[in-house]
Amino acid sequence: MKLNAIIEQLLTKLLTKLLLLLLWVGILAACSQESSFITMTPDVTPTATLPALAPVARTQADEQSVLVTPSPVITVLPTPTLTITAVSDPMFAVAAELAQATPPERDDVALAMAYRGVSERPSLTAPPITDPLPVGTRQTFRITNIDNNTVSSIEAELLAVGKHAYFWFDTGAGSFLPDPEDVAQAAAAFDEIYEKAIGYFGSENNPGIDGDPRLYIVHASPLVLCDVTLSTLENCGLAGYFSASNSLPIQIDANSNEHEMFVMNVRQFGTSFYLNVLAHEFRHMIEDNHDKGDADWEVEGSAVLAEELLGFSQVAHQRANLFLRQPDIQLNSWSDTDTAPHYGKGYLFNRYLWHRLGAELYYEFATSPATGLLALDEIAQQHGLSWTGESLWLDWLLTLALQNETAVFPEYHIPDITLNTVAMTNITSLPAVYDTTVSQYAADYYQLPDQTVTLRWLGDERVSLLAVPPEDGGWFWYAQRANYSNPRLTRLVDLRGVTQATLQYDVYVDIERGYDFAYVSVSTDNGRTWHGLEANGMQGLDEADNPAHTALTRRFYTGRHQRWWTEQIDLTPYVGQEILLRFEYVTDLVLTYDGFAVDNIAIPEIGFYDDAETAVAGWQAEGFSRVPPYLPQTWHLRLITFPQGIPAIIPLEATAGLPIQHTVEIAPGERPPILLIAATAPMTLQPAHYQLELSP
Repeated sequence: MKLNAIIEQLLTKLLTKLLLLLLWVGILAACSQESSFITMTPDVTPTATLPALAPVARTQADEQSVLVTPSPVITVLPTPTLTITAVSDPMFAVAAELAQATPPERDDVALAMAYRGVSERPSLTAPPITDPLPVGTRQTFRITNIDNNTVSSIEAELLAVGKHAYFWFDTGAGSFLPDPEDVAQAAAAFDEIYEKAIGYFGSENNPGIDGDPRLYIVHASPLVLCDVTLSTLENCGLAGYFSASNSLPIQIDANSNEHEMFVMNVRQFGTSFYLNVLAHEFRHMIEDNHDKGDADWEVEGSAVLAEELLGFSQVAHQRANLFLRQPDIQLNSWSDTDTAPHYGKGYLFNRYLWHRLGAELYYEFATSPATGLLALDEIAQQHGLSWTGESLWLDWLLTLALQNETAVFPEYHIPDITLNTVAMTNITSLPAVYDTTVSQYAADYYQLPDQTVTLRWLGDERVSLLAVPPEDGGWFWYAQRANYSNPRLTRLVDLRGVTQATLQYDVYVDIERGYDFAYVSVSTDNGRTWHGLEANGMQGLDEADNPAHTALTRRFYTGRHQRWWTEQIDLTPYVGQEILLRFEYVTDLVLTYDGFAVDNIAIPEIGFYDDAETAVAGWQAEGFSRVPPYLPQTWHLRLITFPQGIPAIIPLEATAGLPIQHTVEIAPGERPPILLIAATAPMTLQPAHYQLELSP
């Protein structure tokens, strides 16, 4: 029996090696073929409180600068499973367009004039106010419930007047009026925060819409901020929020308070976290004055950085370590659930940029109207610097692996901060095969074994732009994904020669419900005003679709449908005239999903049809792109070795879908190498698929 068992084990090992050999023979054979294979009203920026986080325990692995995670299940793959479809030149051209795309910024005044009957642009400023309001003044404020996106009114009393802010406190149920001396101390503390913050990040809009140089800090009851009761006030997870709509005239936004203001949970007052939140929300207010539509990682990460720079770093490092435990989180994406690692991600990248750029260039970055990595590109061009936004991001990814090394170049280290090293898959035995994915603008990290190892890698050469491509597999019109944006696709339609007309189109919707909206509209006065059309598949009949009543039309698209369907709208009421037809998408300050796309647009009665396969003249595309269902997938592989204990970085170039094969030899006693695998493709939220094999 023992002999049989030994023979069985030997046969199993031989079969495993044979299957691995067949796998890579198949891949190489495929590569040799001629055809290449390819791989809350809408303007609320909330800050969620975190439960008290215990310090992250440092393990022995941490002391060795590697926070390891269990290896994934190792699977021997009998055949390649990657995408085997050629990437065309037009696909590369579209990817280049999307990578540089900046859709039109949302203009709330223009939208109100177009859809809500506002006849002229109201003033966004008021005569300057020189005398501050007296303590004891009472005013009514409209407050957003962050759980259900509804708005209610409170009465608040002014308890303190600082040099830069008024401190108001809710007088209703679930609130309290603190000791005036405590409020005066808080006002003095905020004055210090204010003066330091504008030096780091620039100023808010001052004196702003109300003409008052002091901003408003309104402390509201959890009863109006969250879906809680008097017995569950502690369950309100909101510390505070900033809403850009408060800086708009009330005739533009009915929920506006017409002040530069942010809202605090009154229960935060007097806690150790209170000043953190004041610093965080004030940074959001400053951001709104310079770039309303910046990337989530910059907006939230810079606000957490503000907490640290201003002396309130209680949770910044803890959030950073939460991200480092799960680094496969897309940089240019956000979450509506587990946000703490996303805050950590944004903070760490901003913290790295603060060190790498220095205070002066970071100030330029913070005040730039350009978005995310594009702002870094512009700064480099203006100053004749050799890096790009993407190269800084890649250096940051390497820094996450090398942060705790003692001998490392400055560009791979963040000073004056104690962090865990990024989590890695620890490979302890060979052979090993991984069939997995990595998020766009994120990285997987592997700690290789301390022996000579041959790695073979192959990644998909393309990735889907949307979660669900169109059924016909063809091109379509896509609204570029961005915060606080307003992509528009418009054309003139001549209905003078027909007695009836029908608009038909396919639509894809993956939109933040109740915050972002898409519309189909017509104009009969050359674009001065617009009227929403209604289709059966549109939302708007459920109160939850538009709880804050911020949508521009009665029916609209919103919600996470993540599918295509066909719509039909009767245009007969508009026959006998020329009209403008528009597809329009409007987003808020934070969080976007796949978004909005249309295809197979037709008006049969006039012989119009556009399947987006070729460019059809007549469209005015502002923030819309004609796109294929797939984009080229770009890969970034970096091997880190440690000769004589000093990190050496070796780029492994991925070319045209061909596999990478590389043998890593290390000297006796040398540190195990680290392999970093990162992926980039513009706009998409779909992960990138790859295979990795390691053998002796």
